[in-house]
Order: sequence, then structure tokens, then C-alpha cells
Amino acid sequence: LKTALSTDAQKCYAVTLAQASGSGKTKLSYNAGMKDALVVIIRILNQRGAFTPPWEHLVQCLQEPCRIREILEPLDARRVSSSMMGHMRILIACYVEWVCGVIEATTRRLPGPVDDSVVRLIALRCVRNGRCDDGVLKLFKCRIETLASLESFSVKNRKVALPMVDRQKVDAWCKDLNARLRSHLSQTHHIVISYDEVQGLLDVLPQSFVTFTNWKRDSNSAKGEQDAFYALTCIMSEMTPEYTWIQSMCGTYFNIVDRAKLAANSPLHGRCQVLYPAQRFSAAQMWDSIATYFDIGSADATVLHDLGSLEGRPKFFFDHFWPNIWAVLSDTWYGTEVGALTCDELRSLVKKNILASINGVSSFCTDFIRKLWKYPQATTNLSTTEAVCVELYVAVRLFEGRVTMVNDDAIVMAVSAGILALPRNTGITIDLRKQEPAFFVAILAIGDEIVRNASTKNDPMGNDPVFKLLQTKLNGSGGVVDLGTTVKIKGTVLELMVVWHVIRTVIISTSPVSLSEIFGPFFPMQFIIPESVRQFQVDACFGINSAEIKPTSFHALFSESRPSTTAILYNIDSNAGADVAFIAAKEDSRGERSYSFVLIQCKAQKCATLADCLRSSSVSWQFCNKAQRKNVEACEPVTWSSNRNDYVNLASEYPAVFNQTFRCAFSVLEFQNTACSVVNIVNSVRDEHPVLLCCSSGRAFGPLHCQLISATQGGRPVSSTANPVYLLPQSISAVQASNVVTNWESEYLELLEEDVELTAVLKAHNTNKKKNNRSFNRFPISNLMSDIETPNQYLY
Repeated sequence: LKTALSTDAQKCYAVTLAQASGSGKTKLSYNAGMKDALVVIIRILNQRGAFTPPWEHLVQCLQEPCRIREILEPLDARRVSSSMMGHMRILIACYVEWVCGVIEATTRRLPGPVDDSVVRLIALRCVRNGRCDDGVLKLFKCRIETLASLESFSVKNRKVALPMVDRQKVDAWCKDLNARLRSHLSQTHHIVISYDEVQGLLDVLPQSFVTFTNWKRDSNSAKGEQDAFYALTCIMSEMTPEYTWIQSMCGTYFNIVDRAKLAANSPLHGRCQVLYPAQRFSAAQMWDSIATYFDIGSADATVLHDLGSLEGRPKFFFDHFWPNIWAVLSDTWYGTEVGALTCDELRSLVKKNILASINGVSSFCTDFIRKLWKYPQATTNLSTTEAVCVELYVAVRLFEGRVTMVNDDAIVMAVSAGILALPRNTGITIDLRKQEPAFFVAILAIGDEIVRNASTKNDPMGNDPVFKLLQTKLNGSGGVVDLGTTVKIKGTVLELMVVWHVIRTVIISTSPVSLSEIFGPFFPMQFIIPESVRQFQVDACFGINSAEIKPTSFHALFSESRPSTTAILYNIDSNAGADVAFIAAKEDSRGERSYSFVLIQCKAQKCATLADCLRSSSVSWQFCNKAQRKNVEACEPVTWSSNRNDYVNLASEYPAVFNQTFRCAFSVLEFQNTACSVVNIVNSVRDEHPVLLCCSSGRAFGPLHCQLISATQGGRPVSSTANPVYLLPQSISAVQASNVVTNWESEYLELLEEDVELTAVLKAHNTNKKKNNRSFNRFPISNLMSDIETPNQYLY
């Protein structure tokens, strides 16, 4: 706005501010009115989204002319359009007249000369309550009587009387009004007309106004192509040259920018500056606001922490804290002496009101998100509020609240709906937890509620909002936000499916969740479940995209010198091995907790090996490349990478977590029967590092399972192995020292040799020959659907 005040009026004289509600757009006009110019604020909509009384009356007055002009002769239709625009011009000038009247009435009572700062303050104060609307409405009705007269028009063999504005009278009146207002200011002082909530004029009185270009080009053109918003821009384009009134408008829809600045037929085309103010009010700023009025000392850490819940758009603090505390103080001081409260009592009152404000904001945001999610609005051509709410929920649960807006449609929708305050910059990444904490909590609460409700329906997987979203990603469809998926869509989505299955199971459960409940739907029929799987519980409910975490991805699972059981990692550093990781826990009879690492290797390929799955899901083999593993097996020294050294140091800090682990091989395709047999034997002998074999399941993934199977059609079951280097649990220190177990111990051999098929596998391994492929087709792919009560349910 300052730039517009100091710019040649012939080049640029209007400012457009577009942003979500409560982000401080109107406050910018107030700031200008306090410091730089006399600002007349014109509110078009009230806080409920309805027209204020003056604008409601204007629209009602113009409904009949709008209807009649469509059937008038071209010249008459042009005159009616011009008169309708004249009505709007009179209404805008009535706001200026109201401000003039209040300034004159107030300054008469003030002793001595009044400087510009006082006049500016009066102009701001006199439009802040309902009296302005009532006063302007009365002025508008009076001015229409003096500046307009009824005129008859022939319509289908009958006469219709319409109020027609005398443009010359209006111009003369506005000119006198301008001189009257400037008489209270210094000669060089600026005047700004600021229109608030202009999106309310979009599509109002449609096809009532001729475009500026057609009006000038063809005197017979009467084709109505534009709405009331266009009429406002025409008036704005005239007022600065005529009266040197700088024009400013703000609204919550980004298309007001497109209409005002970008449209070739816009009167403001090339003469409009655009801003997307996304102000963020911090906890420290809130306390400064409180300290401006209350002398209650400095803020402690607890108060600032509580105020952090109100951070984000200024409205969360100003619309809840100050009205609430003023009401409380009014009740407290009623009938008592002012100042009866001590400093400690007032400080306690402030703290209580902060907590009450947090509850109020939480309730507002929760109701707001519930409405947008359950009763979606198509605010753009490509998306609905429900679609964006689902993707933001995925960002909260799977991406720590970080989300990248990948297209302009997403930004326009989120801002127009009032969910986020964003600059119009495609590709921008925001952190909901930090930038919109109130909506972060609301999206989390409503999303969890909808996920739980979906789990009770006949087709819980098909109705789950996150699985439905992942299904669109697997189909190659885009979205309005970037979920971090790569061109390797199948593998990425499989990881997210596993992660969401874990989180979803925790969310919908009303009791502690064990590892057996997490992996139960995926275990093959031949797999024997180790007892420890039933003992450890899972709390993981937030996913972490850990590719960029340093020094290693696994460090994200340890915070404040202890393991974190609420996080689950995915997109782990590709040099590590595991695809998904989290920490499970169990309590003994004394209430003491012990922890266990759970590492998962996801295989969506048509051909996979058990040896590779075991290596990738073992804590001992993380950050070991092929050459390093070869040296370890040959008992030769290895030069380790910095990532490996950082990982080993982490393991040494938390030995108890790394000494009890679960190695999970998760495959879309089934495992060879010999793979299940050898794993069962390994688990039966030693249970501190059990191997878990998991196959994709329709009971857990719903329709997505069928798509995964279809994508791997023609693939082979995961091949077995008899290599003890990866089947047997190796310690991190043994791998580090190239001192791993390379031969089967007798207790294993006795059990292995009891199985004829395993004996053949052992022989093939010992003689370093190719495995016998005859067992590959023992279990056809169709058996993967056997755990579904109605197998055709997910077949398309």
C-alpha cells in the first residue's frame, strides 16, 4: 500500500490483497490508517459471510433492473447498466460521507486544532461497529431519493419504472464530498478507500454490466457479460484519477486477483499491485499484546507453551483471547473498585483465559474441518474440500504435518475454504504443526474420527480415506498436494500402505495393540508365530519420511535420550537396507519397559529372494553394500562408511533396543514353502531376533491388494535360502569385525535335516549350486486371496 501511495496514479493506483480469513488483511488497512493515510474501510460481508445491511439493500434495489435490462432495447439496456453502476458509486460515497460526518461532529468537541493523526483515528474508529452500517444505510436511501429518479421503460407492451441515477449530479456530489473530507487534512495527505471481503460480489448480479472494452468500442453494445465485482473494479478505476483516492480491496478468493489484474478486459489491468499476506502471530507477539495492557511481568515458559497453540493466523488470538478476557474483567469489576485485582490475581486470570481461548479455537477449528470434510464443497474445477482435507490428514499422520502444494488449484482451494493461509506460490512447502497448529489438531481429530467410522462399515478397507487416496496414487493419478511419491510408484506406495496399516490399527483399536495384531493378517498359513510377537506392543501413530534425516534415518526414532515408540520410519536412506522401521515395547510385572527394533523390507518386485529380505531387515547389516558384505563373509577387514559408523554409535548408545529385534520380510507375492519351514526352525531355536514372513493381504489392504497382485502378475514366489549368514541373527559387532557365523550349528542342523525338502536346499547351498526351481509353482498366486471370505470382492 505504501508503494501505491508513492506511485504515479496514472500507472498504478490499486492494491489487491488475497488470503484466507483471519490472516491480517484488514489489519494492514488499519496499520495504514494509523500511520500513512486516512483510510475508509468498507465492509461488504459480515463475519457470518452475509452482506452487510447497506450492500444487502443495494443488491435488492438492483435485482429488478438486472432482470428487466435483459429484455430492453440495447440503448436502454446500456443506460440501465450505467445507472446500476451509479447506485454502487453512491453507496461507496455514502461511506465517505459517514466518515466526514463523524469527523466533523467529533472535532467540534475537541479543543484547539486537530492534527491528521487524530482525524485518521476517528475515520478508523467510526466504521468498527454496527452504527456505521446503520448510518450508511440511511444515507444511501436518502441519496438515492435526491440523485435518482424513476423513469419508464417499455417492456412487452407495458411500462416499467426503474430508478435511474443522474450521473452529473453524482459526480458533483462526490466532488464536493472529496473537498469536504480533505478540508480536515493537510494538503498532501492521502486518502484510501479499502474494500473488505470483495469476494462477496463475485457472481452477484450476473451479466448485468457491459465490459469496459465493449462499452468504448461499440456504442450499441449492451450485452451484459459481467457481475457486481466487475462494476466495483470499474468504479475503482475512476475514483483515483477523479478524486486521487487510492483504492485497496481484499478478499479470501484468489480469483479476485485473476479478475482484477490478469483479465484483459479488467479496468484495473496493469494498474493493480497484488499481495498475498500470510501473517503468522507468534506466542511472543501474543504476550507483547497482553503486556501492552496488563502490567503482570514477563511470560514464563508454561505460558508461552500454551500460547503456542494459538500461533498462526492472528484471528485465533484476537478473536478469542481479548473478547473473552474483556467479558471476564467486566464481570469481575462490576460493582467493585477498578484496580481491586492484584498483579498475581490478574496474571492468574490471564493464564486461565489463555486455556479457555485454546479450547475455543480448538472447538472452532474442529467444527470447521468437520463441515468441510463431511459436506464437501467444490471450490475449484479439480478438487473438493473433502479431497484436500484427506490429503492434509495424510500429511499430518504420515509426513509430520509437512505438505507441498503441487499446483495452483490446491492453493486456491485451501485458501478459499479458509483451511490454510498461503502465498500463491506453487511448490511451497508448509509445516502444519508449526504454521497452523490449531488446524493441525483439528485435522488430526476429524481424520481419526472418520477412519474409525470407516472401520465399522461393511467394506472397511474400501471406505478408508487413506487407502482410497493411496489407490489413486497407485493408479498414477495426481493430487492437490505432494505426498512424496516418486516415479517408482509401486514400491513407494507399498511402503506407505504398510505404514498406514500400522498407524490405522493403532488408531482404531480401543486397547493396546500387539505385534501379532499388526502382522497377523499377513502371516502365511505355514508360518508359526513366535511367542515374542504376542508380547510386544505397538504405539506407532505418526509416520516420518526419514530420507533426509541426519546423521542416519534411524536417529529419528530416538529423542531426548530415549526410544520413541510413537513414530514409524519409511523412505529410509537407500544405503541402509530396511524400508520401514519402528520400535515396539513390552512391560514386565514391575512396570519396567523393554524395547525392540522392528525392521521391514518391502518387496513389490516380480522376483525377490529371502536372503535379500533378511539382509535388508537385519539390524546388523544396515549400511553394508555388496562389496562390504562379501568381505565380511570372507572374514576380511572392511572400510566402513560414515553412515555405518554413525549407525554403530547409535546402537552402542541403546544396546537393549538393538539386542532384541524383529526382522520382517514383506512381499506382495508368497514365499516358497521351504522359506517358511527354514524360518520356523530358526525362530524356534533362538527367539531374540525372530524372522517374520508377511504377504500382502486383502483383509488388510482391501482393493489395493488386488492392484498389487495385478502389478506383479507372472512373478515367482520369494525364493528360499539356506545361507546361515543371513538366516541366523548376527550381532552388529560381529559384522563390524568380519567375524560372523557362516556355518549351521548342530542344534539347527538336526531340525533342518528332518525335513526332506530343506535337506535338498542345504545341499544345494553347500555345493553352491542353483536352487531347484521345481518348488516355485507349489502355491499358485490365487492362493493369496484365500484369506478373504469373498475372494471376488476385490477382483475387478
